[in-house]
Amino acid sequence: WEQHGIGAVAHIRLADEAAEGGWTAVRTMRLAVPGRHMALNALGAVLAATEAGASLDSVLDGLAGFDGVRRRFELVGSAAGVRVFDDYAHHPTEVRATLTAMRTVVEQDPTGHPAVTGARSIVVFQPHLYSRT
Repeated sequence: WEQHGIGAVAHIRLADEAAEGGWTAVRTMRLAVPGRHMALNALGAVLAATEAGASLDSVLDGLAGFDGVRRRFELVGSAAGVRVFDDYAHHPTEVRATLTAMRTVVEQDPTGHPAVTGARSIVVFQPHLYSRT
């Protein structure tokens, strides 16, 4: 059986409450970093930490305070409503996950509220090595 993930048999899983037919969420995990891939990574951290004896509350508090690592969808500046992010993604799977997370962020203003319609993204990809892209 699956330890963590999105499947119905997962011991700990990521679920969209609206898709659960009215189930009530037992616990909510809040993350300051965007993206489904980050949520799945956080679920793995929750499982590992609680299995090692950490309290669920302390793990969730720690994750809520985690604001990411340098060069992984890092906000490097903003001016006049334009936000600039840097991400080191170089593998197609990583690039896809970053672009998906970016689309979610673009749909929100910097305070997390819905953005003005017409928001867009401009992506610059700089390949470094042929073997990594």
